[in-house]
Amino acid sequence: MQRHTPSWRTASSLPCVTPIWSVQKPSQSDTMSTPTRVGLLEAEDIGKVRLCGLDLNKKNLRELRRRIGYVFQDSDSQLFMADIYSDVAFAARNCGYSEQEVQKRVTQALAQVHLENLAKRQIYRLSGGQKKLAAIAGILTLTPQLVLMDEPSAALDPKNRRNLINILRSLPCAQLIASHDLDFIYAACDRVILLHDGKIAADGAVKDVLRNQELLEACNLELPLMFQKAD
Repeated sequence: MQRHTPSWRTASSLPCVTPIWSVQKPSQSDTMSTPTRVGLLEAEDIGKVRLCGLDLNKKNLRELRRRIGYVFQDSDSQLFMADIYSDVAFAARNCGYSEQEVQKRVTQALAQVHLENLAKRQIYRLSGGQKKLAAIAGILTLTPQLVLMDEPSAALDPKNRRNLINILRSLPCAQLIASHDLDFIYAACDRVILLHDGKIAADGAVKDVLRNQELLEACNLELPLMFQKAD
């Protein structure tokens, strides 16, 4: 995203060539609305925005949705088939790929999130971390240029959290993450766009933005726990 103006609603561009970005804001409703707007799940007028070389508008809705993937905060809202393989294969099958191509894409996606040995496991038997990875795999079958994620670290234990960070950093596509988990963002992302009162308060490298205590406190945030001094 090229930031030339202070407001989220003004001209911006998402070229889909950078690795992992984070959008952060203290208000939960605003961080949740960011990926849904970029993902055109809410196809409203949000100003002039270009995404992957296309204008972000209703005319380009179908093509933009093909190029991006959206991972919900609650994986149970995204997984609806009986087992991992069937769920991950759903999008590719729905796009009309041959079963041979579907199998190829599912195998590759499951390998990317390290679930290849659990392909036939029922969804209800998965842990929260495994559900999150299965949801991501379902998106990856369509080889998106951009993956949007809403609070991906929510409700994960430390082991699954670290596993998710490592997997996100290994993915070849650009990622835009909305999160309040500053420690997760510091470990997973390269760039942070900090939103406050509907405007961009900061846009820069993670190490520059998330270690700026004065800036974070002005936006009603605190330093990541790893940088807070013990009392």
